[in-house]
Amino acid sequence: MIFGERLRRADLLALKPSWPLRTFRLKVIRNQPFEFVGSVLQAFLAYAGWQAQTSYSDYDDSLSLPAGPDADVVLVWLDFERFQIPADELAGWIDGRLASLRNSTAAPVLISDWPAESEVSTGFNTALRRFADRLPGIYVADQAAIARALGDGYVDRRTARVAGTSLSDAACLETARQLGLGWLPAVLEPGIKAVAVDFDGTLYSGVLGEDGPGGLTVTPAHEQLHRQLLALRDRGIFLTGVTRNEPTDLDRLFTERPDLALHREHFSSLVASWDAKADSLLRVAQELRLNPDAFLLIDDNAGELASAAAAWPGLRCLHAADAAVTARALHCYPGLMRLTTTAADQLRVNDLAATAAREKAQRQDADPGAYLRSLQIELTFAVDARDHQERLHELSIKTNQFNTGLLRLSPMDVARYIDEPDRHVVSIALRDRLSDSGLIGAVFTRLEGQRLIVDEVDISCRALGRGLEPVMIMEAVRRGIAENPVTAVTFAFQAGPRNAPARAWLEELAGPVPDGTGTVSVAWDASALQRLLASTLVRVRDDRVVGRAA
Repeated sequence: MIFGERLRRADLLALKPSWPLRTFRLKVIRNQPFEFVGSVLQAFLAYAGWQAQTSYSDYDDSLSLPAGPDADVVLVWLDFERFQIPADELAGWIDGRLASLRNSTAAPVLISDWPAESEVSTGFNTALRRFADRLPGIYVADQAAIARALGDGYVDRRTARVAGTSLSDAACLETARQLGLGWLPAVLEPGIKAVAVDFDGTLYSGVLGEDGPGGLTVTPAHEQLHRQLLALRDRGIFLTGVTRNEPTDLDRLFTERPDLALHREHFSSLVASWDAKADSLLRVAQELRLNPDAFLLIDDNAGELASAAAAWPGLRCLHAADAAVTARALHCYPGLMRLTTTAADQLRVNDLAATAAREKAQRQDADPGAYLRSLQIELTFAVDARDHQERLHELSIKTNQFNTGLLRLSPMDVARYIDEPDRHVVSIALRDRLSDSGLIGAVFTRLEGQRLIVDEVDISCRALGRGLEPVMIMEAVRRGIAENPVTAVTFAFQAGPRNAPARAWLEELAGPVPDGTGTVSVAWDASALQRLLASTLVRVRDDRVVGRAA
């Protein structure tokens, strides 16, 4: 019912979740009815593990009503046909209203775009996305895509005078699906980082070990599923495989079936084993340096899904009983949608192959210095870089292992560090001769007299394992201090279930953290940093100079 090709209102209204839900407060600011969408929204939200306490503004074309302080998410739901001014003037006016709304609430804001097929609406939507990119925590809900998919079925002019909206019931139901499974989960929680897919009965019909590669059937629905998986990979989500097959049979599959859209090189990790899927998934997760709860497991065997879910709480599962339904599910499965795409998303998958090459070089070279020299590592630092804002937000909410503060900073929180004079955020990019890892670190600081407070340090797991943490963090601290007469640096720490690597580094620097939560301080010694840089075989650079640190 949730992923069906044709949604039915009565079926959706009858669905009741049997699992606990997390509650959030949704404020709808509108000039047209939202109730026809909102009445079925809960069915989709429940599948994603959420329930909404929804409140509505009055009908207001002027958007003069504030969001209020109690909203967790604000949805701006507009019928742009109601505005009787030229599109370029409307775009400028909307920009001003969004800026005003941004100043009135710290909650993320979703705004629907103009769902019409015209040169005017296309230009307006382009401008709307440009405004959203400029304002922190503003995201565009692609209502126009729903209109394109439904075609003439998107509107029903007969109901406009009675219902106050020209949206058809099909449009309302599909909007509820995209909101409940895609747009709202995307602003409420970190997304899925990897998809682990079964082979037999999932990517094709048949059993590889019994039917052989030539006996497997790949239907058009399977081909669509393959394309969906490749599209996720292109968006920076790891594609992995866990299958109960012999490795040699898997080799034959990729060799003898070149017609398959999925090739071996598309999989960042691939485990063919007769072990339980939960154990195979752990092997994949360890190889990718992820926790299993960052995965979506796709399998046609419900028992395998149940067993893996029991072993790894938080693991997302999708029952692949029908290839067409599975392909549709991947289009809007909770956690897979990205409202914004950063450069790091595109670099992430390619960087994994380089990680394996680095680890091989490290094993083969007994001299750590020679190993680091061979990588030709370069670190680039930037202070208060507004164009890094979305990636800095992503690092705070998604980094688990090396996250000292666990603050889970919103885009608005990140903007404060960029804009306020006594706060700074230093972003760290990493590259070596094997790959460009992109922006992998963030250090959030604020000044209190002659003390620098480090509220949070975030370093992606992709950057760990090369012994670079001290130089990355302390060089970022130096940039946060700038010319201020700082005598001490205080690190805040919040213990979590997975940030032991961050705690271990901090305690090595400054001693034990009381009760696992609190602050520790060290005297600031610029000369010690210079000695650290001199002993570190990396290049350190910013947007002004390039210096050799060894």
